[in-house]
Amino acid sequence: MPFEAYNWNVGTEIGGLGCAILHTGHTGNYYFAIDFEWRAKRADGSMRYSSPTAENIPILAAAEGTVVSVEHNSSGFGESVVIEHGATGIRTRYSHMKIMSSGASSIPPEIYTGVIVPQGKRFGYMGTTGSSTGVHLDFTVSSKEADGLWKSTKDRPSLAKIIMEGQLLKSYQVDKCAGGVSNRYYPSSNLMVP
Repeated sequence: MPFEAYNWNVGTEIGGLGCAILHTGHTGNYYFAIDFEWRAKRADGSMRYSSPTAENIPILAAAEGTVVSVEHNSSGFGESVVIEHGATGIRTRYSHMKIMSSGASSIPPEIYTGVIVPQGKRFGYMGTTGSSTGVHLDFTVSSKEADGLWKSTKDRPSLAKIIMEGQLLKSYQVDKCAGGVSNRYYPSSNLMVP
């Protein structure tokens, strides 16, 4: 998981289904993408963060890899980082990261193209940059195809088999939405490293 060891709320599942809506940004070549909301619960059920804007919610590398892209855009993915995970043929994209009150990106200067990051490395904070309407992390998984292109489309058998925290990535779903918020929370065992 791209977060610290709490239980994290899923707002949009693989294929773009959310609370009674289809998120079209999670279809086509972004089918294997999950929106994780800022809501995180501790083991005792209490909320970890008081609000999405009052606190810095760290985003962590889900697995070790090489940073292949750091983007600072006012549209699209906004502040984002893409990591390639060695010989696995898998990349992960972390999008819509925070711009700090100073106006600087929450992506630290030591995160740049070519740097190797360990699992658990913090490289930004959850935000709402680019084409985003609320604080969340858009987490996308893609695979390299024979033509050399990176794809995250529905017909990627390799992506349908990805396991995260002991279950299929495509099993992360929204459920029992109340007030437009899913009550599905998924555990992370990831630990932040310096």
